[in-house]
Amino acid sequence: SSQSVDICDSKQGKVKCEYQKLYLSFKALISKFMTNVFDDVMAQRSNAELIAILNSPEGDYQPAALEAAKRVFDGRNLSFSQLETARNQISDAREKDEAKANEPLSVLPKILAFIFPGVYLILVSGLFNAEGYVRKAREIRRFTLYGFCFYFTLVLLVILSIL
Repeated sequence: SSQSVDICDSKQGKVKCEYQKLYLSFKALISKFMTNVFDDVMAQRSNAELIAILNSPEGDYQPAALEAAKRVFDGRNLSFSQLETARNQISDAREKDEAKANEPLSVLPKILAFIFPGVYLILVSGLFNAEGYVRKAREIRRFTLYGFCFYFTLVLLVILSIL
């Protein structure tokens, strides 16, 4: 390859030249392997998933994964009705995710968070958030904070009444 010749023509020494050749060979091998892996993974994705991947914000996927998704998507030669079905599936998934994010916390966890505030409930809030229950996470944090404030005020009143 001309790239390895250019490297070896430099006056960096034979060992460094061989190291750079080895590095470039390794990098090409890894790139080829990752392309094959991504092709296999993307081939298993649904049409809707491929469209979502291709329309995802920059940085969400590795460039090799996006290239593989594009190759697989282009190779499917989807009809208009198949594209419309995929778009509807994406829309349904977004609506489901939005409904999940806006699902309120039930009364019992609110009461428990108020009566027994603690670090554990903050961790539970993180789990809710990770699962997509954004509103539940926000509400459990809020009621935990209310509980902390209640007990702090209660202790402060007891201390002041003693003095």
